[in-house]
Amino acid sequence: MERKAIGLEKDRIFKVINEKYENIKKLHVMAQVVENLVTIEKLTEDLKKAKHMTELEIEEKNKRIVDLDKEVSGLRKSLISLEEAMFTEKRQADELQVFKHINGSQQIGKL
Repeated sequence: MERKAIGLEKDRIFKVINEKYENIKKLHVMAQVVENLVTIEKLTEDLKKAKHMTELEIEEKNKRIVDLDKEVSGLRKSLISLEEAMFTEKRQADELQVFKHINGSQQIGKL
């Protein structure tokens, strides 16, 4: 009878040891899952920060593009004004040359 009790006790102890081993395995798996979830959460936060920084950078570059477009537009207007002024100056110089030529011819005719 005592052998039977010892055998039963031994079986019960093995069963408890196996249950503990299984529980330890489950806890290891759960710890790995939690670790993976923490890693995923960290990566998600990093991606959100990177996305935000990228959006800020894009916004900054878009503002720069708008500023450069305005600058180019202003420079084009200045160029057009300069071209018009040069055209006017050239026309006046040509008219002056013609006037000098006419006056010069009249002076020669009087001699």
